[in-house]
Parts: sequence; C-alpha cells; structure tokens
Amino acid sequence: MKKITLVLSSLFFAGVVLASNPLSSYSLPYELYLTTQFVNPTLVKKPIRKAPAAMPSAPVVIVKGHTLLFESALSEGYIELYNEDGELEFVLNVSEGTKRVVFPSFLSGYYTISIVQGNYAFWGEITL
Repeated sequence: MKKITLVLSSLFFAGVVLASNPLSSYSLPYELYLTTQFVNPTLVKKPIRKAPAAMPSAPVVIVKGHTLLFESALSEGYIELYNEDGELEFVLNVSEGTKRVVFPSFLSGYYTISIVQGNYAFWGEITL
C-alpha cells in the first residue's frame, strides 16, 4: 500500500511541476498561419489597364520557441512584432536568403507579426 501511495504521489508531483512550467506549453513547434496584403497601393500612379498579378502565397513558417524556420528562403525585407496594444515593439531586418530567424529572449507574450517582403506583407499571430 505504501508503494502505491509513493508512486501515485510521485506522479502527481511530476504533473504539478510540468503544469507549473510556463515554457512547457510553448515549447512544441507549430506552424504560423499568415495572410497576405499589398503594402503600398499608392505606388501605382497610373490606372492599371490589365488584370493585376495574383497575390503571392504566404511563406510556410514553423515556430519553435523564439525561432522561426522558413520552408523557403526569404527575399530582403523586415519582420515587425506588434504587442497586444497594437504598438510596434520590435523590428528585425532580414537579408536575402534567410531561412532561420531568432528573436531575443526578452520578447515574450502574444504578438501580431508582419513579414514584409517587397510590396507584400504577411500577417499572423504568434506567441513567444
């Protein structure tokens, strides 16, 4: 009976420790879902006489903690993080060919992310 009580209390203690760890819920990698938006429609000064080009598809991004892993290389641009109040909190310049981005560890919480590449921005929600 003492062995069963010891085993059950050990399992309960392990569950409490894992549940109380704030990083345990965010440590699993997940795919970031992004929407596409045209950045500068004011750049077009003349009326468009032909059908506009199709919007590019959003990049496939895997989030692992503070690291973003891109399936294909990015072109030159920048990444912005907006906090829950909609204020710009962090900007990171991205060079051409980048497939991995690491955010500083002081960033934590819920953010809106904007990945700007040329005339297009890809928006999504991220938790760091």
